[in-house]
Amino acid sequence: MGTKRPSIRTLPSGEQVEHRPDGDQYLIPTTSLAAVLAHNEADMRDAADALTEQRLSTIEAKRESLAAGDEVPGEKRAV
Repeated sequence: MGTKRPSIRTLPSGEQVEHRPDGDQYLIPTTSLAAVLAHNEADMRDAADALTEQRLSTIEAKRESLAAGDEVPGEKRAV
């Protein structure tokens, strides 16, 4: 197969293999990376939003903690 020009054969599983004249065989992907990323975009966006919300709540808790008490302990304060 593919002794003079590339040829493509379909495996029983439905995947396609390209046979090249140099003897190499390449599995042709059935889905593109763009399709996979588009499929996962909503989930990734939700995860990023949740992470952002978690970071903002951590910042707010730290600000409240600092506002409630002395920001720098006396032994660390430069006089």
